[in-house]
Amino acid sequence: MVYIITWCVQSWRAKDFGGKLRSWEWFLVLFLAAGFISAHTNPFGWDKPVGGALTFAKLIIPALLISRTSIPTPKVNLLGSSIILGTLIAILESWYVWHRDGGEYPELNSVGHVNQTALYIAIAFGVSLSLFMLQKRWIKGFSAIAALFFAIAMVPTISITAVAVIAAMAIAAIFMQFRPDQKHLTLLTASVIIIGISLFVASNHISTVKSFKANIAYHIQGGDTGSSFLSKRDVIFNSVIFVLPDFPMFGAGDRHFDIATSEEYMQSVAALRGIPYESERFFHTNHGHNIVTSVLLNRGYIGLFLMLTFILVAAWKHLQWLIQYYSERKLELEPVIGIMTGIYIIVGGMGNSTLYVEHGQLAFCLIGLSMGYLQRKTNRKVIDSQTYTISEHSVEKSSPSQSSEDHVL
Repeated sequence: MVYIITWCVQSWRAKDFGGKLRSWEWFLVLFLAAGFISAHTNPFGWDKPVGGALTFAKLIIPALLISRTSIPTPKVNLLGSSIILGTLIAILESWYVWHRDGGEYPELNSVGHVNQTALYIAIAFGVSLSLFMLQKRWIKGFSAIAALFFAIAMVPTISITAVAVIAAMAIAAIFMQFRPDQKHLTLLTASVIIIGISLFVASNHISTVKSFKANIAYHIQGGDTGSSFLSKRDVIFNSVIFVLPDFPMFGAGDRHFDIATSEEYMQSVAALRGIPYESERFFHTNHGHNIVTSVLLNRGYIGLFLMLTFILVAAWKHLQWLIQYYSERKLELEPVIGIMTGIYIIVGGMGNSTLYVEHGQLAFCLIGLSMGYLQRKTNRKVIDSQTYTISEHSVEKSSPSQSSEDHVL
């Protein structure tokens, strides 16, 4: 809130709010508006959905403002280092409480729940990798140690989703460091095999790693649901599809997932439709355990379309940068952080919703940082293309449609 107020005051004094909304910003603004609409169109009441929509406002508005703030790369280094150091301290504190209280899993105090904790750590791991790839001296050493520590911190959380996220981040980092030709693909394959064999051997001698291997086997067999490797996520999706016809466009509203998939409500829906209620077809839970399932029930088809379109636009802009990078061989910190955060949203979103609580807030801000950087880079190219030479002097054409530069903090 302090950042939002400060940004607005400075923008008002400068008489510059960063120009018109860009395409990807429109999708986020409309997604935010859809949350308030669903609060008044769903059949369950408006208290919880309004609170959920305000939660998304805390995610989306700072991301939009950060994208319009030109932060110099040295300060991005400081920001990334702060995220790493803060997460390190939070993990150590959670481990202390974990051992003191004899808990089953270590959980970050502000985040809570072991899966959400693991996803937050995964974002910090991605930031660490980014700084390691692009920085020198003490920042490079600090980020390398932090990345190793975060990877180790994943083991006691026993979160398969988060492990998949950091594995995808590590592979992406390798591909960005080395051109993906036959030689480097061979080295990557050999490295994966060696790491896999090492982990297999360690799983027979290190109790924590052994417990993690047992957990993977447990989930492959269906976990506590007895369903499949998806741990009933397919059945949860089936539950959503069953109730969605009652509120298809804007959904049941934020924080109404548990009501909309309750056994009592489903029985009433089946009775109204004149069909038998088959309890084995459904799984009742308070959230979707998947980004698509969660958004679909909370915000309906419109909300899902807006969020997926935003993700696709952001992914396409980062892919364009990546293609250019492979031709120029020049890495830049902000887009690398954006790619790592995008991996968290997409890969992590397969096993859990990555849009909520603290890890969602951090991810949105980092995506906003990266998207704003790419937009300013595009604007500079447009300005350069409007520059021509007369004799020995370069004259820049004026462009009335070109908005002023974003704020520098």
